[in-house]
Amino acid sequence: MIQIVPVDPNDGLGLFIDFPHDLYKDDPNYVPEIYSSQLELLTNYPVYGNSAVQYFLAYVGDTVVGRIATFIKLYHSDKIGPIDGYFGFFDCIDNKVVAGYLFDAASRWLRDRNAVSIIGPLNFSCIGPLGMLVDGFQLPPSFMTPYNSHYYPNLMDRLGFKKKTEVQAYKFTNQQYGARRSKDLDRFQVQLKRKGITFRKVDMKNFKRDVLMAREVYIGSQSNSIRVMSMKGNEFDHIAERLKKILDPDLCILAEEEGKVIGFAFAIPDLNQILIKIRRGRLFPLGLLKIKLGKKKISSVRIIFPVVLDSCDRMSIEACLFGSVQAGCLDKKLSFESSWTLKDNPLANNALIPITGEPHKKFRLYLKDIE
Repeated sequence: MIQIVPVDPNDGLGLFIDFPHDLYKDDPNYVPEIYSSQLELLTNYPVYGNSAVQYFLAYVGDTVVGRIATFIKLYHSDKIGPIDGYFGFFDCIDNKVVAGYLFDAASRWLRDRNAVSIIGPLNFSCIGPLGMLVDGFQLPPSFMTPYNSHYYPNLMDRLGFKKKTEVQAYKFTNQQYGARRSKDLDRFQVQLKRKGITFRKVDMKNFKRDVLMAREVYIGSQSNSIRVMSMKGNEFDHIAERLKKILDPDLCILAEEEGKVIGFAFAIPDLNQILIKIRRGRLFPLGLLKIKLGKKKISSVRIIFPVVLDSCDRMSIEACLFGSVQAGCLDKKLSFESSWTLKDNPLANNALIPITGEPHKKFRLYLKDIE
């Protein structure tokens, strides 16, 4: 008999966090999330994320066989009329009935809060893990990107979910940046400088100031970002503060016009190269030591695709931002993945393919009406 049990965030999150470790225990590509980070996220997100959240576990007898989180944005619920609901942290055995029970519970919870659709998966924001892996199962995930078993898309199709959008990740090696690209970058920067647009690294001594300006760009840009849901400033600030500890300022580039930030791009080290070796995401007794010893051995980063204000010369500025971060990767002999880019965004994809980037993973966001 299948039971769906609401999770008390003050008591039952341990089982919720640990279920994927058991589900993927025989999968060599699975990377466990750090337990303490997941606990902080699941506990505190409803506050800084301006959200109402409910977690569910699926049981058969005493055995956990699935999990899901569902949430709404509270600043959406103030609107008159229907709103969107979201799901994330979905993991399940290969069983349509179990998956169906989980989504039924999530949909009922959302319907009671005036939601007319359920969208996901996304783990609370468009900066963190977003979408369901539908191509690229043979590879481990890079940092802050999703991973799931190959049967997940089939479960979604059988449950009546439809594709909302797809995003891609491109893979590059440090050999894939030639002299021509370097000259193109120099030429673009010279042209933009004549227009008063310059580029600089993030100032770690004035990190909060730079984050505030980058936040305004992110919120003010609509056309070149994944816009599944809106994000308030305190969410962006919280994510930036969490990333600060691992950022390399040489790989965080801002575009400015008359002292105002109008675009940004940055790279984060692929900590998954270390986390894949940390059993069940526990930092103790040896996890912290593995991270400390392994950080200097990380050979790849993930570039967050440039975000530029819509009112600007997006194509040239994006090219310079991306090229500047890419050149930094070359100097440090790092390979990198670029994500996310919308699969139906020709501007972004046409910019990446000529520099021999290969789309090596694809992720899908799903949508279903709540009846």
